[in-house]
Amino acid sequence: IKANLRVTHLNYWYEHGGVMIMGYEMYRRLANGFGLKSKKVKAQAYKCLVDPGPDIIGKLIVL
Repeated sequence: IKANLRVTHLNYWYEHGGVMIMGYEMYRRLANGFGLKSKKVKAQAYKCLVDPGPDIIGKLIVL
């Protein structure tokens, strides 16, 4: 998959929520903008992954 398409999927995840699963290497490459040609796409990837970053929401379940 091309890097720009990956950022499109990241943006959808960022806007709509859900679970995004990726390996550390992919996270590192996208967060640092490797393989992304335009500054706009690099900024979008950075926004989705790093600034402010993903939210982790947990609920306490008592049985």
